[in-house]
Amino acid sequence: MLTLLIGVVAVSLAFGQALEISGQVVEAGTGEPLPGANVAVKGTNLGTATNSQGKFNIRLPNFTQATLVVSFIGYVSQEVNVNQSTSNLTVQLEEDVLKVSEVVVTGYATSVKRRNLAHAVGTISARELAPAPAQTLESALSGKIAGLTIRQNTGAPGGGIDVNLRGLSTLTGSTQPLYVVDGVIISDAAVQSGLDLVTEATVAGSDNPQGQPTNRIADLNPYDIESIEVLKGASAAAIYGSKATNGVVIITTKKGVAGKTKIDVRQQFGVNSILNKIGTRRFTAETAFENNGEIGRQLFEANGGRFIDQEEVLFGKEGFITETSIGVRGGNDRTQFYVGGLARDEDGIVRNTGYKKYSGKVNVTHK
Repeated sequence: MLTLLIGVVAVSLAFGQALEISGQVVEAGTGEPLPGANVAVKGTNLGTATNSQGKFNIRLPNFTQATLVVSFIGYVSQEVNVNQSTSNLTVQLEEDVLKVSEVVVTGYATSVKRRNLAHAVGTISARELAPAPAQTLESALSGKIAGLTIRQNTGAPGGGIDVNLRGLSTLTGSTQPLYVVDGVIISDAAVQSGLDLVTEATVAGSDNPQGQPTNRIADLNPYDIESIEVLKGASAAAIYGSKATNGVVIITTKKGVAGKTKIDVRQQFGVNSILNKIGTRRFTAETAFENNGEIGRQLFEANGGRFIDQEEVLFGKEGFITETSIGVRGGNDRTQFYVGGLARDEDGIVRNTGYKKYSGKVNVTHK
């Protein structure tokens, strides 16, 4: 009877035990807290998320040991074995340089890790997009995704950009990919500047406007972008329909993050100038006579023998570039906010040409 009573007490104590786990998730190397990191118990549906200071607290009834899976977007997931209650557990996550643990939006209202994807997807993070100064978002994508061709329609400041994925798919239709910004399909129709109204250049046997059209996707501020995903395979059409025949560009903009308010300010200055000239032949009185006879020599002498570099006259101006951008993000556990703005002024190398851009974004999330 005594033996049976002891066994019953031992079993009841075992079922009454619980793991109390508290700690913090930080970035390896810098020690900065990671708010919003996922802390899940492997093999169960239990889990929690870190607060604005990167701290978490989870209670596991009837557990004597557990394996915590800690994950955060852009970092390598880590598993931590815990066999007793603790209040000072620190988990350091390293940046996912190879992006094998990166979470990719598939278009099916779900997300999977890159290693499990069944189709080709190219991704660009804000860290990869921001260092290259560019007029518009499309030009900032140049050279960053395999199979993506970026071509500027004109050399003028703010000239429209043509984006093409894996070659042409039509002879007469549009070759532009489908743009999806924060889950909403947007139009990338070109807007004409109206220069043809003066010259009537489109009337002279050409139906294509010559007025430096600008794409509407250029309205987005590259510094407001959190990540860009490009669906290049045939699965893009299966997800978004016939509109995605030329591929899909999925853009996710920045949102507020719980924690201390952070202010990012960027100021850039630059100068535009002609890179290479075609070159102009210089004449003397003798060469003018040899090529054009007496009339050529008379014209040369009438000008006083002066040489005028027409390329320098047309394209010799140096255009000054200024760009100022600001981004403010922060919040608490219930409300997060992001406010961003951009002002860019660029002078062209041809007189009376230039490009001015002003954009703003406000994003507020409340639970």
